[in-house]
Amino acid sequence: MTVEAHTDLPKADHAEADAHDIADASARRGDAFSDRALKAARSWTIRVLAIAVGIVLWYVAAKTHLDFYIRFENIPSPIAVAAAFWQHVHELKFYIHRGQP
Repeated sequence: MTVEAHTDLPKADHAEADAHDIADASARRGDAFSDRALKAARSWTIRVLAIAVGIVLWYVAAKTHLDFYIRFENIPSPIAVAAAFWQHVHELKFYIHRGQP
């Protein structure tokens, strides 16, 4: 015994309904992707801003020789650290030391 579902929609309307369902599913996937992308962008923006604020505070503390919990009198500025790092990266000695355990 077979049971057939009788609907009031003709076959053409079924095709339109299926196409509409597919479009809705595609839109939901697109919305989910854009939501994930937006959340990732916000997350990375917060991370980058946190690091930038930390570097700016370090720069200001080093330039003003802040003496709060750490004496920044003896701590170089981030610009001096970056310049020294750049110089060391261009020397063979840097890679020899990095290669040792």
